[in-house]
Amino acid sequence: MGKEVLVLDDEQVWLDTIANILALGGYTSILCGTLEEAYIEVDKRIQKGNPPHMFLVDIIQRDPQTKEIINFLFGKKLFRYIKTKGIGTENFYLCTSHVSEEDSALAKELGVKILNKNSLLNDLREPFFIL
Repeated sequence: MGKEVLVLDDEQVWLDTIANILALGGYTSILCGTLEEAYIEVDKRIQKGNPPHMFLVDIIQRDPQTKEIINFLFGKKLFRYIKTKGIGTENFYLCTSHVSEEDSALAKELGVKILNKNSLLNDLREPFFIL
């Protein structure tokens, strides 16, 4: 089994796309569509003594039907949660389709990088693996 990467995104198409890209690099994906699912998966792996190696996390959560933003702090909440669990955040990455000034400010506040979903294949080549 490869290193596990927890992917949190409210859009199934992105979960599937990211999982396929990560599989090419030998990674195993833990796919979560909600923050609650991510908390459960983190806790399960902590109990087994094997927390996820990396986190790829959408910045915001949208309502599945209306597509309205319902949670501006989606990524920030998971970041804070894993810190409270004693998990390092050096492999925590925010993901978004459009990097806004607010997104950049959040990444700076948390001390993490942002990956653009639209160029994900190129973004994931380094530092994770070379395709």
